[in-house]
Amino acid sequence: MLFKTKLVLKWLITLTFLFQLIPEMKAFRILAPQYVCPKQEDDVIEKADNTIITLQSTSSDVLKVQWTVRWKTLISPTQRFTIMLWRTVRELEKKLNGPQVEPNVYFIENSDLLSGVEYIFNVSEIEPNSDTDEPKSFNIDNTQGDQKLTMEGRTDKFSLILVGSQDTYVDMEFVLDAQVTSCQATQDYYFMWTIKNELGESINVSHIRGSRLSIPKYSLKAGFTYDINCELYKKSDDCFITQTTLPFRVHHRGIEVYLNVDTIITTVHSPFNIEALVINHDNYESLSVST
Repeated sequence: MLFKTKLVLKWLITLTFLFQLIPEMKAFRILAPQYVCPKQEDDVIEKADNTIITLQSTSSDVLKVQWTVRWKTLISPTQRFTIMLWRTVRELEKKLNGPQVEPNVYFIENSDLLSGVEYIFNVSEIEPNSDTDEPKSFNIDNTQGDQKLTMEGRTDKFSLILVGSQDTYVDMEFVLDAQVTSCQATQDYYFMWTIKNELGESINVSHIRGSRLSIPKYSLKAGFTYDINCELYKKSDDCFITQTTLPFRVHHRGIEVYLNVDTIITTVHSPFNIEALVINHDNYESLSVST
């Protein structure tokens, strides 16, 4: 049994060192559209009356966050409009920082946003000591207000988000879905995916042009963080539309060690053999060791 103890200890030391190479990741990410679709009687698609913003956490705990709302510089606004904007922003901040119907899900009514303004939302996680972390930001473009949107020449009027886990293991298939939102009904687009880890090593997924990315098990390396980049292109002319990224971590599954005996009894100075089967789940390798 002394052999088993030494073997396991050696692997534990190695795994601990590898874990220290993994960079720290943020505790949450923001899933939000980049604009608000106007509601028109002759629109092909029924437009929602609100914008749904979701904070996706790497844990199951309810996030404690602080919201601040700002806006991009306005061109020659009137004093009346500026005062109205300040009031609506303060009310919106109060609403977002108050109790929500569903944890980590926030609703912004279209009536909360003034026409002609591009809003900047900053979200900071509140630490146990009441300090706030570096904020994460996103914009909602409501500059068109109630005006009708057209698709031609408005490639910025697409919202692309990646939905899936940010944690996986080598012996698991990793699946990620890209969700596209547009104010107009269209399927005139395709996807291009790229995946790299912090060493610049890439996974070949160039053959995938659909919205679902599937990485077979044993394609990734344990102990590394990978960045997935998803680009959206117009199918009719191959013009770039938009892109988004998502980091995810590949954790260590560890090893298993099996000995060929449960108990061994021997006399002093008598030689004996023990065989050990070592299974490395992170590299899908098995090897036998005798001593």
